[in-house]
Amino acid sequence: MEYTAVIFAPIVCGLIVTIQEMIVKGMNSAKDKMSSVGYFPAQFNLSSSFDTAGMQLVSGLYCIFLSLILLRFISNVKNGSDEVELYSSYSKNIPLCIFIYVLSIFIGRKFLI
Repeated sequence: MEYTAVIFAPIVCGLIVTIQEMIVKGMNSAKDKMSSVGYFPAQFNLSSSFDTAGMQLVSGLYCIFLSLILLRFISNVKNGSDEVELYSSYSKNIPLCIFIYVLSIFIGRKFLI
């Protein structure tokens, strides 16, 4: 369960951001190609509705809070209500979670985009 909170969840969140960025770039490319042949759809304005930076922020916060919740449950199961062990688990695993999240975004952008 700890691997889910620290490794798997950040990788999935980072790949979601990368895939969302791929979709937005593909849709904008399709919009540019359609406008070059003379077709101007009115409902095809994606620049204001999909923001990659906003998605990255929301996904990152979701990843951090998900890890905090899962680590709290894991610590309660392993150690009971020991606050010192809980905060020790937070201090070890949350920086690793953030690092894996950022690394998965960079690797995803390098190989997928």
